Amino acid sequence: MPGPGEMLRQAREARGLPLEAAAQETRIRIEYLTAIEDNDFASLPGDVYTRGFLRNYSTYLGLNPNEVMAAYEGNRTAARKQAPAAANKPAPAPRRSRKPDPIRIEPLSPTPIDMRVRYAPSFWLMGLVAFVLLIVVYLGYNAVNGVNRVPLATPTVTAQLTPTQLIAMLPTVLVENTPVWTPFPTPGGSTAAGQATTPPPGGAGPTTTVVAGQPPQPPATLIAGQPAPPTVAAGVTPVGTVGAGVNVQVSVGSQNAWMQVTLDGKVQFAGTLAAGSTRAWTAQNTIRIRFARGDITSVNVNGVDKGLAADASQTVVTKEWDASGNERVIQ
Repeated sequence: MPGPGEMLRQAREARGLPLEAAAQETRIRIEYLTAIEDNDFASLPGDVYTRGFLRNYSTYLGLNPNEVMAAYEGNRTAARKQAPAAANKPAPAPRRSRKPDPIRIEPLSPTPIDMRVRYAPSFWLMGLVAFVLLIVVYLGYNAVNGVNRVPLATPTVTAQLTPTQLIAMLPTVLVENTPVWTPFPTPGGSTAAGQATTPPPGGAGPTTTVVAGQPPQPPATLIAGQPAPPTVAAGVTPVGTVGAGVNVQVSVGSQNAWMQVTLDGKVQFAGTLAAGSTRAWTAQNTIRIRFARGDITSVNVNGVDKGLAADASQTVVTKEWDASGNERVIQ
């Protein structure tokens, strides 16, 4: 009677099924199916697992599981009968051990090798050691004597001239060879004391203005395409810079107030003014100020009091003024 392995292999080959497909369908490892078909039941996990594998595999191949299990039982019975016979066989006589030959090490080269270690001088190592020693000496010298530091020269601050002094230094210009005599007016409408104009000799040439207590300034010639500098009487303090078009003065009330000031499109100030402080800015064309507390900040434009920048309902506001004093609210 054929064993269960032959029965299962013949059934699988008759159906044209590869061993991989059978393992995938039955969920049994392919090595277990190979051991079953080879009747190598000792390689299986145990008798209980072997019986389950045989029933599932035979059912999958369309065989009668009882016939396959009967063949498995016959195979086990034959294996049990062969085991005592093999146990009754006399054990083979032990073989006399032979003394192994001693191990000999023979050199591959017939020329003897010099095993002595020689240390050749390394120029890279010597250079590295010398470099490290130089660094150590340099650091030690600096630590003992210190590094001589040359003191920096103290910058000299040049005194800034006031706008009145700058204007007083500007000479009267000549336009188309026509002399211009510029007296310095006083608030009463007459020429200030101590001031005189010196006409050019012969009725031609530039005019030089002489102010008492100040050295005479050299004449200047007007350059085409450039405006003539204005002449300001002594003792009059101009607002802002020379030739400025708009002047804005802000006064902060009882609390600190933040603002951002833009002069002719460039931000010149952004910060907080202390309570009770006053600040003024001058520009050629426009001044734009963004107030964070417009309800406590008073504004004066070109000498005209504009009152508070905003009311209590809208404290944050942005306003802009031009050279004519016109006011515009920036949304």
